[in-house]
Amino acid sequence: MIDLLCCFRHRDHPIRLNVKFHRDLQWWLSFFIEWNGVSFFLSPAVSPLPDLLVSSDASGSQGFGALWRTEWFCSSWFFLPSPLSIAFLELVPIVVAAHLWGRAWFRLRVQFLCDNLAVVSVLNSGTSKSPDVMHLLRLLTLEACRHNFVFSAAHTPGRDNAAADALSRLRLQEFRRLAPHADHVPRQIPPSLLSRLVPPA
Repeated sequence: MIDLLCCFRHRDHPIRLNVKFHRDLQWWLSFFIEWNGVSFFLSPAVSPLPDLLVSSDASGSQGFGALWRTEWFCSSWFFLPSPLSIAFLELVPIVVAAHLWGRAWFRLRVQFLCDNLAVVSVLNSGTSKSPDVMHLLRLLTLEACRHNFVFSAAHTPGRDNAAADALSRLRLQEFRRLAPHADHVPRQIPPSLLSRLVPPA
């Protein structure tokens, strides 16, 4: 919506409402239907220090996963068409994490640790030129609004993100060695969520 507003040259300048505009409008409609009336929104600028960290990773050929405290999940890409950009794939575990754990993040500042600089930029700016990436960003922002948390991202080198990397490669024995504190059983990802992650045609 903001991108279209930037097209104005003068007051009677015509603007064609494109698919992206209608997807943003649908986001607002979804949010208002579920909105509980809470008008307080946290600002990441109020305190630069996050309340919690979430580690995630994606492997283009194998799968994705994320770890928060003792909870974790992982999955292969069986539900997605191919090919999709690595930025899209890296965002998938972040959206899944927000869906699974967002209720516990009420009024907290969440920082996602990611080894992909492009994804870190997308998360911190809140926008992308890729329609597929924007699809996931809308889902993530909707979860943040539903549960009243704010998010940011920080780059972490792959060597410092070893547990999440093991999850993304579906190496569970290696993951348990790297994260012995983790729960024995992973969180299950609802099939309905996986279907929502698929970008619209």
